[in-house]
Amino acid sequence: MYFVNILMELLPNSGCQKLKANLLRWAGVKVGKGVEFFQGFKIQGIGEIEIGNSVFFGHQSLIIINEGSKIIFEDHSGLGTRSTIATGFHPFTPNGERIVSREGKCSTIRFCRGSGTGTGCLILPGSELGEMSYVASGAVVSKRVKPYSLVGQQPMKVFLKEGELKYIEG
Repeated sequence: MYFVNILMELLPNSGCQKLKANLLRWAGVKVGKGVEFFQGFKIQGIGEIEIGNSVFFGHQSLIIINEGSKIIFEDHSGLGTRSTIATGFHPFTPNGERIVSREGKCSTIRFCRGSGTGTGCLILPGSELGEMSYVASGAVVSKRVKPYSLVGQQPMKVFLKEGELKYIEG
């Protein structure tokens, strides 16, 4: 995948779509017809990726996939510019040697038919975007989005106020 990412970066911004699709097929990705990959699109890691017909990938969109994980893009779905998908995670282990386990876990992420994201979204492990659903720019998705829904990020929340953050020695 490393060489495919380098070659895709050298190709025109919105052109050579068939060549881009064929490069990904060569790397083991299942790619349908009429898929659009804009400049900066990258896949990092190894896992199973299925891309249906007429799927859109915006500028600098990123897929981080780990072994044993799967990502499915059904027909007419899309990943917005500078959006990221991550299939792996490390569980919290408060009784272990460190708070985040070294052992990683894998998951499946699905973009159902016609679903998509705006700019700068983060799609976390185990998420599913239901049919014709849309995730507004900047949102973080961590669970199933119901079909025909529009979801977005809540306003910023303050977890600690000025002066409340203290150093804890231990």
